[in-house]
Amino acid sequence: MLANHKVCFFRKSYTKNVPNSATNVASGSTTEFPNNTTLYDLTVNATNKTTSVAVARQQGASLTVNNNLYVGSKGNFTTKTAGGANNPAAIIIAGNLTVVDGGRFDQGTAALTVGGNLDSPGIGGFTGGDGNLTFNGKNTQTININSLRANTIFFTNPGSKTLTSNLTVTGSITLTNGARLETGDLNTLFLEGSSASLVEQFVGDDDTDNIGGYVIGNVVSTQNLSTSIRYEFNNIGLALQPYGPEFPGSVTVKRITGSNVQGVSSNGALAPSSILRQYVVTVANDAGQRDINFDLGLTFGYRDKQKNELGAVPENRLTLFRSEDYNRPPYQKLGGIVNASSNSIFLRSTFKLNGTFTLGDGNNPLPVELVAFTGQLEGSAVRLNWATASEKNNKGFEVQRSTGDDQWFPLGFVDGHGSTSQRNAYTLVDANAPEGKAYYRLRQIDNDGTESFSPVVTIAVPAGNAPALVLSPVPTPDVLNISGLGSGAHVAEVYDMMGKRVLTHSFNDQTTSVSVANLPSGLYVVQVQGKKSKFVKQ
Repeated sequence: MLANHKVCFFRKSYTKNVPNSATNVASGSTTEFPNNTTLYDLTVNATNKTTSVAVARQQGASLTVNNNLYVGSKGNFTTKTAGGANNPAAIIIAGNLTVVDGGRFDQGTAALTVGGNLDSPGIGGFTGGDGNLTFNGKNTQTININSLRANTIFFTNPGSKTLTSNLTVTGSITLTNGARLETGDLNTLFLEGSSASLVEQFVGDDDTDNIGGYVIGNVVSTQNLSTSIRYEFNNIGLALQPYGPEFPGSVTVKRITGSNVQGVSSNGALAPSSILRQYVVTVANDAGQRDINFDLGLTFGYRDKQKNELGAVPENRLTLFRSEDYNRPPYQKLGGIVNASSNSIFLRSTFKLNGTFTLGDGNNPLPVELVAFTGQLEGSAVRLNWATASEKNNKGFEVQRSTGDDQWFPLGFVDGHGSTSQRNAYTLVDANAPEGKAYYRLRQIDNDGTESFSPVVTIAVPAGNAPALVLSPVPTPDVLNISGLGSGAHVAEVYDMMGKRVLTHSFNDQTTSVSVANLPSGLYVVQVQGKKSKFVKQ
């Protein structure tokens, strides 16, 4: 029995309960374990609504719980001494550590080892500290804490370790001996600060999946690429070296493992897929960096054993691809040099950094590798040019234009080349480009109807460069003729003086006629993709 606490008992299992009738244990009092203590179970709880209870350890005293540690809603387990001094001595919990809503467990500087689940979903709950946090269960473990922050974490034994919320690590996180940390699709492991590091054990040439260490899911790292040095992004497997003269600035990389990019062919069969790893790169757009083609060295790391990510892609044919959006074609084939001994591919080239990077089979490429899309003024028209390095089941391209109001109108359709590994060039002229800024994009369509969109090209059309919009007769009682347009698809929109759209008419000729007989008499505005003119309805 602990001195001066008659309501406590101390044996192989230890419970500190403060009943409603207790008078000799003050609210907020602390029981301190002496020396090194070993228990089977430990419960810290208070049943009185107005009473709290705390447990601490004497300086240098370790604590071993051979089964479960439970902290109730009025419990407070502190790893410090009763006087508040740090105590880095070990706390080992062979089973589950549970902290219910309202209870508290503050790790502090103590080295904490948990063999079961760590469950603390409520308010207050578990707080990570500067001490090592080790999960050594030999089977599955669940970490159920709302946005856990910790300094140093170890996963040291086989089995799946599952996150139910985000995890932020400011020091290092190490996985060994077959440990697999699974974030799921909705949760993320964040590596915060330049000193944070991800260590995933890789054991030589052993093909066994239940050794080594690995994170399945989402890992995020942010670095500021401001000088010409190599940036490792906290060792998540992607390294970038900008060579200047322009630098990307703040760059966030999200590594995604366990899923691939895969298309579907026209007959329903699976099209070529990427490996089970992608890097989604987001460049801060403070000064338009997302549109800059940077001179960069990129190293893409992958695993070919102990969670083989390559699938059916031969290692000697690995090729780097980039897409504008995650898991959406078209894919730009960048190339790269494979280093099988280091499980990496390296590329030095000039390209846009913002986007998704993955690896695929260079001889069996991902759907439609768009390598260029540009536009240029030709008198009052805009010529659009684009090229593909290869195509897979490509029906063709619908060229679309917008004036910046998030409405896209089709200009024309250009047939694709089906499936080919040859480079192909395409062009389309917009003879009716509006004054001001015109925005263009490609809607690439597969034979099975699958679609994807290209990056947007912006062209500034000078005032007076575009042909005028001509309306006749004005005024008109019934039919309005529209002319002064170039060839291609058009959409005429009619607005009243309150700005309400009252009529829409689509056509493909340079002139058209539209019935306005049902409109009330008054003044109206006709707009055809950036051009405006007024008419009077009698």
